[in-house]
Amino acid sequence: MRLKLWALVILACMAMPSAAAEAKLESKVLDAALRNVRSYRVDISSLPVSRAYLVRETMKRECGPSILPLPPGAHAQQPPLPDSARCSPQARVITVWKVGSPYENGLPDKAISEDLKLRVKSLGCAIRVEVFPAVGFANRFFAAFERHQEPDVLAVEYLGVIYGVTIRPGGYTRWGGVWRTPAYIGGIASTEAISRALEDVSGSLAGLDEGPSWEFLLRTSRNYNVVRSLALRPPECGVRRVVPSMPGGLLDLIRPVVRGLGGVAPKDHDDVDRLNTVIIDPWPSQVGETKVCGYWGTSRLAFVQTDSTYQAADSLGWVTALLIFRKQQGKWGLLAASIDPITNDGFVKEVPKIVARIRKTSAPSVIPRPADLLAPREEGPAGSRRISTFRWRPSPSGDVVAEVAEFARNGDARLFVKLMSRDHLRAAQISAEKLPVVHGEWRWRVWSISDWGAVAFSAPKSFTY
Repeated sequence: MRLKLWALVILACMAMPSAAAEAKLESKVLDAALRNVRSYRVDISSLPVSRAYLVRETMKRECGPSILPLPPGAHAQQPPLPDSARCSPQARVITVWKVGSPYENGLPDKAISEDLKLRVKSLGCAIRVEVFPAVGFANRFFAAFERHQEPDVLAVEYLGVIYGVTIRPGGYTRWGGVWRTPAYIGGIASTEAISRALEDVSGSLAGLDEGPSWEFLLRTSRNYNVVRSLALRPPECGVRRVVPSMPGGLLDLIRPVVRGLGGVAPKDHDDVDRLNTVIIDPWPSQVGETKVCGYWGTSRLAFVQTDSTYQAADSLGWVTALLIFRKQQGKWGLLAASIDPITNDGFVKEVPKIVARIRKTSAPSVIPRPADLLAPREEGPAGSRRISTFRWRPSPSGDVVAEVAEFARNGDARLFVKLMSRDHLRAAQISAEKLPVVHGEWRWRVWSISDWGAVAFSAPKSFTY
């Protein structure tokens, strides 16, 4: 690593005049003659944060003030951060509070990534992490908020810490048996002042927690402007970036499709077979920069993962979307879209296996037969019974290589993969515990994907969760 680092520095220092002449590096010419160039900016935006930091510090030390590296994610013409986006001398420490799950004993991990520490340092700040159990946390937070000692960032493993949760004493959950007193854990958003102060930035502060978590800023905190700018930095795919050659016609659809995910834009690019649901809770937002982080596909079926910056009324930062497109009669259309980070993570890991099984290039004369949904049956009155599993009879067609169980609500989807095996005619199932506990009407169905990329859909059914 040290050899690569010094190679980058030496090349940057020696190549200044020629690089400036070829306009490969942004430069500021103080006089007309090239010999009077006083400063250059070296674009290191494609490097990992930790590597870019080492290059930047070494170049400043060895090459002098004439070398001004651009930080990761910066653009050539990006202006410097305003003073409001840097830590003030009076509050140089960004405080992060991590709160554990009410379903588990113990405290969450204090660790955060080195990349996040370096980003915070670039803003003139340090970072301090404090950890708390979920039980009793609300009272501690109320007291801190009253004294204006609330954290700058709040990370919770379970949203019940924010909105409240009822736990059956002695009940058995997916995490194991727990005994809790009291059975109800109050949420901090129960007070209007705190509810107004919370700003959701989940998924935007990578490196804060290794496991699933939700992050919030406090609009009333001392370093709010600093952490807000950190959450709104340009999207970075990092090690997730897998983007081979992508069809041009498909690339043109990405931004308008992402803009329509909140349910407030026309869905002009939907496939005729998209499983649409009623938008009961629209999510109006302003989408900024969008970057394609993953693409896997064939000439008929495409899976795309994107990262975008956005700003909405009560949230901002990054949103990661999974988009699935189908091509029919020479035109791509959106089959499904999901912004759920937890289910998308598992689904994306299986996508390369799906694509690898779609081997045939010529289309047969018939499409596969659809799967048959078995349970639950069409839902009756709300709350009439508890749903434990979703079962279906797979497609009997021999050319089906994978099936996808799709659960849709409020314009969003949760997707789960079942790769076909030799005993593919046995009934398949998905546990209801894989779905979030979000009350309301859902729709679900199963896709059957053939070895040439055709998709057959079961008849959808509704249920109340």
